[in-house]
Amino acid sequence: MIYPKKLDLNAYNTDDAPRYLYHYTKFSSAVNILKTGKFLLRALEKMNDPHEYRLRQTSGVVFDGNPSFQECADIVHKHDDAIAERKNAVRIASFSIDKKPHWCILSERGWNRMSMWTYYAESHAGVCLIFNRKQLEKDFKNTFGAVGQCYCRQIQYVNECELNQYEEMFWKPNNSYLDEKNVDHLFVKANCYAPEQEYRLLLVNKDLKESTDIEFPIRNCICGIITGDKFDKSKNAAELQTAIETCNKDIRTFEMDYNMPDDPLYSRAERTEFINETLKNL
Repeated sequence: MIYPKKLDLNAYNTDDAPRYLYHYTKFSSAVNILKTGKFLLRALEKMNDPHEYRLRQTSGVVFDGNPSFQECADIVHKHDDAIAERKNAVRIASFSIDKKPHWCILSERGWNRMSMWTYYAESHAGVCLIFNRKQLEKDFKNTFGAVGQCYCRQIQYVNECELNQYEEMFWKPNNSYLDEKNVDHLFVKANCYAPEQEYRLLLVNKDLKESTDIEFPIRNCICGIITGDKFDKSKNAAELQTAIETCNKDIRTFEMDYNMPDDPLYSRAERTEFINETLKNL
C-alpha cells in the first residue's frame, strides 16, 4: 500500500452542500465493510445518545381536558404503540461532515477530529472511510425509497432547553412520531455532541417489527480511506489493501499525519488558489 505524503483527493466543497462524508471505525469493521461492500443501518436503541436509545415512559403522557378512564387507557396504548413503532421502524447511518468554513481551518475538517479518532477508531489505530455524499444519498434513496421514507440531513445541536422542546412531543399522544412533520426530533442532539458534526442518513420503514441492522450497499460511494496515526502498517496494510481491491479499486488510501502542516486532502498551492478564487467571488 502506498501512502502519498501529499494527498490529492479533492475534498473541498465549492458550494453549500459538502462533497464528502466521513465515518470513523475500527480496522476490523472497515475490512468487513470493504469486503462485503455494505454498510449497516443501525436501530435507535444502538445509538450512543440516551435521548435516542431510551424508551419514554407512558406515565409521562399529557392529557388535555378531562378524559374518561377508557379514553385515558386508549391514549396510553396509542402512545405505547407510537413509541414501539419509533423503536422498530427507524434505522440510522452516521457520518461526520466538514464544518464551515471548512477550507481555512484544519480542525474543522471532517477527517481531522481527534476525539472521533480516539473514541470510534481504536484510539487512532483504526481508519476513517471517506464517502462521496451525493452518490451515497442517491444510492440510499434508490435502495430504500420504495419501502420507506429516506432523509439525509445534518444534525442540529441545541441547548438543554431547546432539546426539551423536541422531547415534549413524546409526552403527548400522537398518531405517529415518524411522519414528515415530526421527524425533526431525529436530527437534533445536545450541544455536548457538537464536536462530532454528525450527518445522518435516516430510514423510516413502518413495516419493520424488530430492531435488527439493515445492510446498505456502498461500493459505488466510498472513495477514500485514511488510516490513523497509530495504524499498524506492518500488520494490517496488506489485509486492508486486499479488502480495498475486493470493494472498489478506485478507492484512494491516505495516511493521517498530525505533524503535517498542510491539509492532507489538499496541497498548499491548491488550497491557496481555492481561497483566492473564493475571496474574489465574495
